[in-house]
Amino acid sequence: MDGNGHVGQVSRERYDELVVEYRELVAQEGRIQFNLGDNALEIEPYQAHGGQRRRADDGPSVEETIAEFADDVGVAPSTMLGYRFVAAKWPVEHRVPGVSVEVHRIPADPTARLRPSITMRHRSAV
Repeated sequence: MDGNGHVGQVSRERYDELVVEYRELVAQEGRIQFNLGDNALEIEPYQAHGGQRRRADDGPSVEETIAEFADDVGVAPSTMLGYRFVAAKWPVEHRVPGVSVEVHRIPADPTARLRPSITMRHRSAV
């Protein structure tokens, strides 16, 4: 902020308005990403460990089906597969509200769960 109460070319008041507006948009984006992952998971659920993969003559592969869904909603297939993966690893009851899909993707151990102390440090670092 400069000495005249501006941040860049806008007033501090306008800047604060933009921050509030975009925090909500970022939160919506996270909810949308989880919703897309949940929908992809509904279309193609993960199989139990060791479950049989579809044979080629059983129809389209999981990747092909998810790619079709991704194309139809305007998301890159690799992105949709990523959302599906995170949604599968983080059931709704274990997700931390306000924490992005990308942060939920971080733990290498699928049994690890984010704790509020971690999320608060993450939020203050942003």
